[in-house]
Amino acid sequence: MCLGSGAECARNSRPTAQASGQDWRRLDVAKHTINKMRLSGVLFVIGLLLSGLANAEPRPLRFAGDDHYPPFEWLTRNGEPRGFVVDLQMALAAQGGRDAQHLLMHWPDAQAALRTGEVDVVAMFASPSRARDFLFTTPFYFVTHGIYGPVGTEGVPDLEALEGHRVALEDGGYAADTLQQGGMQVVPIIREDYRAALQAVLDGQADFALLPQPVANRTISRESLPLQVLGPPLW
Repeated sequence: MCLGSGAECARNSRPTAQASGQDWRRLDVAKHTINKMRLSGVLFVIGLLLSGLANAEPRPLRFAGDDHYPPFEWLTRNGEPRGFVVDLQMALAAQGGRDAQHLLMHWPDAQAALRTGEVDVVAMFASPSRARDFLFTTPFYFVTHGIYGPVGTEGVPDLEALEGHRVALEDGGYAADTLQQGGMQVVPIIREDYRAALQAVLDGQADFALLPQPVANRTISRESLPLQVLGPPLW
């Protein structure tokens, strides 16, 4: 989320600039992540798509997203898409008389699919840098990030306190992009998803994790992980 803005639906606009720096090489195709959402944002991008295809043969609206991002979206063991965002997208497509096709995958792959036009819509955070690559609606739901560490760890007052430390981040996540764009001097520990980022802290491979609070808090509670949020909410 861009400093208190929200995750939004985005439509491909123009080529994206690649990240630089050896430590951030894996983030070249990882520019966006779900986090904050507001209903009017989704309605706006759906309206654009429906009006643009009004005179064409109707086809399903193609939504891409993260295959492991509960409670917002995820794949069941049978490979079926589930989650709040999936339900909302189905309802919106139906309202326009369209079917919805949900393609949940590894998050950087979802971003790549949007860039190449393989899908029509992705819900994600907005930021000034991302606005150069995608068209965004207004936000439709709001979520914050948190700094996580082992239970008993001293509190972390702000982002600047992370400098010099190993910070676990989700591959393609908004936090990773924001730290890079802001020139934060942290050691990025990139993991494939938020759960693996939490595990990196548990395994001693990272000092902290910087993750969206709904997904991280849910997992910590459900799995009774010995982790806790260490500072005030961010973004």
